[in-house]
Amino acid sequence: MVNHVLQAMSVYLFSLLSTPKEVLKEMRGIQRSFLWGGRAKKSKFSLISWDKICKPKLEGGLGLRDPETLSEVYGSKLCWRWCTHSREPWARLWHVKYARDKPAELLIRFNEERSGSDIWQKALAGRQLVHSHCFWEIGNGELANFWEDSWNQLPKLGLDPWW
Repeated sequence: MVNHVLQAMSVYLFSLLSTPKEVLKEMRGIQRSFLWGGRAKKSKFSLISWDKICKPKLEGGLGLRDPETLSEVYGSKLCWRWCTHSREPWARLWHVKYARDKPAELLIRFNEERSGSDIWQKALAGRQLVHSHCFWEIGNGELANFWEDSWNQLPKLGLDPWW
């Protein structure tokens, strides 16, 4: 019930807007109270930690998703779609408005702070998760940056060239 009702209601919100930490904490509290049968004026102790409840069912959890994690994931998804679906009208608009000087194939490297709409801010908030999980396949090497990109799932070199 928690998964299908309480978490489903927040998916649309998380997919579009940055949610304040206080709201995410309150949502987690409502879900926990509902799960353990607590009431607003009378709380019960949790029988299992929230981290264990949020584990997948195959790992012994209930498969619930923490609101804070879910919000971060949806921001990352929005950023990823902007970088990889550059031909969609909304992505083209963002490209012109926020990253006009970058070629579409290099939007994945976008790391500038630019003010914009709430949805744009949500995408920027998810950018770090995208960057930390992206890597380049060398191919012909034309688009890859030797020092700044992760290569074939290895950490970035992060070194300054000597020249």
